[in-house]
Amino acid sequence: MKVARRRIHGFVRFLLAMVMAFAVAVSASAQGEDAASRAQADAFIVQASAALQAGDLGEAAALSRSALQLAPAYSEALLVSARVESQDRDSTASALEHVQAAIRSGSWGTTDPAVARQLLSGLLTRTGRTAEARREAERLQASRPDDPINFLLVARALDKAGSLAAEVSALSAALSRFPESDELRLQQAAALARLGRNAEAAALVRTGLKVHPGSLPLLLSSASLEMDRMVRRSQADQYLSRGGADPLAAVVGMETVPVSQRRAYLDEFLSRSGLSRQDLVVRVQDAVKGSRELSAALASALAGYTGNRDLDGDFDGYWDERWTFDAGKLIHWTRDTAENGSPPYEASFRDGAPESFSVRASGGAVTRFWYSRYPWLDRVDLPGDGTWFLVPYTMQCAFLRDGLVAADGTAPRIARRPLIPSADAVRRGSSRHEQYGEDGKTLLRRIDVVRGLPVYMEESLGGDGVLDHRVWFYAGRPVRGVRSLAGDGVFQVSETWKDGTLAAEAVDTDGDGKVDYRETYGQTPVRSWDYNEDGRDDCREFLLPDGRHLRELSTRLDGVFDVRVVTRGARIESATRGGRALQVTVDAARGVTWIGEPAPAQARPDPSSANQVQELAGASYLVFGIDGILYAEALGR
Repeated sequence: MKVARRRIHGFVRFLLAMVMAFAVAVSASAQGEDAASRAQADAFIVQASAALQAGDLGEAAALSRSALQLAPAYSEALLVSARVESQDRDSTASALEHVQAAIRSGSWGTTDPAVARQLLSGLLTRTGRTAEARREAERLQASRPDDPINFLLVARALDKAGSLAAEVSALSAALSRFPESDELRLQQAAALARLGRNAEAAALVRTGLKVHPGSLPLLLSSASLEMDRMVRRSQADQYLSRGGADPLAAVVGMETVPVSQRRAYLDEFLSRSGLSRQDLVVRVQDAVKGSRELSAALASALAGYTGNRDLDGDFDGYWDERWTFDAGKLIHWTRDTAENGSPPYEASFRDGAPESFSVRASGGAVTRFWYSRYPWLDRVDLPGDGTWFLVPYTMQCAFLRDGLVAADGTAPRIARRPLIPSADAVRRGSSRHEQYGEDGKTLLRRIDVVRGLPVYMEESLGGDGVLDHRVWFYAGRPVRGVRSLAGDGVFQVSETWKDGTLAAEAVDTDGDGKVDYRETYGQTPVRSWDYNEDGRDDCREFLLPDGRHLRELSTRLDGVFDVRVVTRGARIESATRGGRALQVTVDAARGVTWIGEPAPAQARPDPSSANQVQELAGASYLVFGIDGILYAEALGR
């Protein structure tokens, strides 16, 4: 039967799509491309609304996305997207954006714009923006005074804001206008009960039952408020026998009868997913205390429970806190008082103990505290600043009111305002700091710290997790470092730092343990080479103030620079030895520019061994490159 219904459903949607496609052709010729895209979107909007009504949120979301792609500024497409997104807490912010965009656009087809404004007011109330919600609802109330929903929206905004007296007053006026509205009546009864005016609330609901005797919500509300125990039990039983799904009725019945008669109500409570309601679990635990049998039955159910347990602290129909259990063990907790999918606090648990605690700032950045042994912290993930490992057993972050998690499957109580260590305190109390790549796993940097200041660092310059750079610090500033050119654990480069800035590098390019290349930084960077590795530079180069490039050579490799080569770009402007000009010969055939006497015709320098002395036909030549040009300086025989 279900399969047949799905096929009929699909066929109806197919017919709708065909009808709308035909409308596209007519509309497109009459009104142009914009109208055509909206007509196409209408086909998806109709199907998305049907899927939403059927409870198929996945299909509704896919169809609404298709509608928005076709007509991104179309109010009808924006509204159906907002309706779908409003069903999922995590997409509440997107729902708000879309419904506001729909109202701004004003490009409505068949929908009354007031429907969008009602959705907007409800979303604003849910997310705690009660002043905006109330203004929106009051505008609707003034423009559409014949719709009781607009009066209910005002009351809900007042309720969320905690203005119970004003809410009761507003609801009294609304009920006098719409005496048959069960929603208004139930809202006022709940507000009166929270004000301690239970007798008034009960009388209000009894009046409603006279108008609508078959209303299950009114029946359950009456049972909850009724003072007469016999009537109270009778109404709870009626609610359960008529198929009422709210486990509150079973709790009311359990609290009304003697302990010996409570087993049936406990079974009803469990069969109606009562363990998913934190407020009711607490009441049931109290109700079974007088019976070892009932206590054992409840304990067994709690120990095997898998799923969420919610608490709706502000009675608006949406949970504010959620505990998640797996076979009776707590694994996660969330507090989302704004009810928008961006919870300010979350915690994960392992083996019955807190594993981590997360704090979300108003801008969305999340700080995550990890425990070694609760409440002692092991490490902290600071947003945009990596992970800081704390000195063991020196810093706490407590959020459990009772300091422990019960092992019986009950939900622990969480502090209303947990004491959270500041980011500065975390840094000062850490011994190590680690930073990771975008994947959250590849280690990019590891820093040893003392009182928040670095003393030693290892990092991956290539971002591949290979730690090929080390730096030592003094008073928080780098003073020396080493670097591996191949990432093989051999550090060929030695760094010198001055005033927190890299001042010089010395390199062992051939891996023989001796420095043969240096580079100093500053106002005039200088590169220098020690070709025979005797500790004295044999060549150095730097830029002149006028932008020309100067290379000085020690042709006897004794550290005395006797040859000067000045170039501008790839062109040699001058080559001198002891102030006297040297011969410069461009040899295109061999791909080299000779300084001094060229080598015999059969000799060709090896470009792969540039910046080295090479023997060519029995004579020594210093081979080097500047701006992609290979040069060979005759050193003699």
